[in-house]
Amino acid sequence: MVMVISTMETRQLFSRTTEALFYNYKQLPIQRMLDFDFLCGRETPSVAGIINPGVEGFQKLLCGQEEVVIPIHSTYVVFFNK
Repeated sequence: MVMVISTMETRQLFSRTTEALFYNYKQLPIQRMLDFDFLCGRETPSVAGIINPGVEGFQKLLCGQEEVVIPIHSTYVVFFNK
């Protein structure tokens, strides 16, 4: 399912405020995305959370020189209900 945000221009898939959910915890791709956010000067990290079946909690990662806490939930349903 694709949702279109009305404030975005026609045919624009992503914006500077787009956030992503990662399925399964893979530290290297998530860290690379946070590094890219820092290099681009993004104000907030684009990683909104991690969906990892059977796991609940938080993960600390670096975004530039700051540590960010990213929530981990077992299903996307749990993530969207919080």
